[in-house]
Amino acid sequence: MSETRQTTSAKQWQLVMFCSGLFLVVYMLHLLLHECGHVINGIATGGRYGRIEISVLGWSYAYLADYGEARAVAWGGFLWETVGSLVLFLSWWALRRPGAVWGLLFATYNFASGGVYMLTGLMSGRGDSANLARMSISEPALIGLAIALILIACLLSTLIAPLLRLGRRRTPYRQTLVALGTPVITLVAILAIHNVAVRPTQQLFWLVSCGGGAILALLCATWTHVAAPWVDGPELRVRSSHLTWTRSAVALGAGVVLAVGLPLCFPVTSHTRFSEAVSGNSADALKRLVSAHGHARNPLKPHETPLHMAAGYRKPDMVRLLLDLGAPVDSTNAFGRTALHMVAGGGTNAAEIATQLLDAGADPNANSRAGRPLHAAVWRRSPEMVSLLLSHGAVPTARDRRGRSPRDAAVIAGATNILSLLEAPSP
Repeated sequence: MSETRQTTSAKQWQLVMFCSGLFLVVYMLHLLLHECGHVINGIATGGRYGRIEISVLGWSYAYLADYGEARAVAWGGFLWETVGSLVLFLSWWALRRPGAVWGLLFATYNFASGGVYMLTGLMSGRGDSANLARMSISEPALIGLAIALILIACLLSTLIAPLLRLGRRRTPYRQTLVALGTPVITLVAILAIHNVAVRPTQQLFWLVSCGGGAILALLCATWTHVAAPWVDGPELRVRSSHLTWTRSAVALGAGVVLAVGLPLCFPVTSHTRFSEAVSGNSADALKRLVSAHGHARNPLKPHETPLHMAAGYRKPDMVRLLLDLGAPVDSTNAFGRTALHMVAGGGTNAAEIATQLLDAGADPNANSRAGRPLHAAVWRRSPEMVSLLLSHGAVPTARDRRGRSPRDAAVIAGATNILSLLEAPSP
């Protein structure tokens, strides 16, 4: 009895080690495939590759030197992580070789994370799904797609337990739950704790994402355990792997290598760290970055400076700090826009930041591809911003690069209340 118990315990640890490595490999490759999807779609629609960045503990970015079609870029991550992983799994399955569980877990994870990521992005206003919603993609359609991705993930998960030689009539439910649930719960707990601590502006996003992922993992583990006898058969047995300590160690080692290696191959740059510091209102981090890198312009489009970021994120404290640290107030990005252009359309804290920039000497008549700050305020129908710009010397007759004056823009936008401001005598 004691010997049997030791053997069962050893197999349990083999499974936990194997699945931990497997999920780590799957997670890191998921990050890479998601960002490659953005890049591929960007290049396919006329953009140019910039760089991919992957952090040690759970987030990634893709930058393009020139953007292609914005919607195509936003869809790229969802498209390639799901279709690409499914093709990989089906190709491996067709070979009728052991180890199909690798491809199956990869496909299942990508569909599940795609669905959860899409839902939490819509809830928190962040991520690709939020960007797609801002591009007039119907939110109900996005919610429906997210639910469909989650259901496909649940369907794929049916085969996981039989491929690992687990499931009802073979092993106790506790063994399946420990083998499949422990690695996922541990991973999402580490991601949640780390990202909630270092990315305060995205706490809701990470808590909901990780919480939803953990619940979905437990549901899939339960489902695959219950459904195992219904799908088990010769076709699955020929593709299942007989676990040994060596194979479990190799799986865990591969996961660790990818977790360490990918961030080294695709390191996070100072531009991204500036963005994190600004969006998180971290004054100490921002001071350290300015001390080390100055007011560095992003080498890729849109070539923004930290001041552009602070204005774009609507962070008045960060704008004030950067101005105090000597940020060039009229520095332009690739489209000729200054930090003042970033807030001229109004919105949360926009008037406060615009006042800070104007008091620091920002040019209210700076021209860009999209016009002057006054044009932006008119197009967005912001009488408060129009009045503020006019009071600081904005010229109501100045034309943009298409030859349109702010009054022309007001007529096109139907902003009759702003017309009276533009026609009033300057203060």
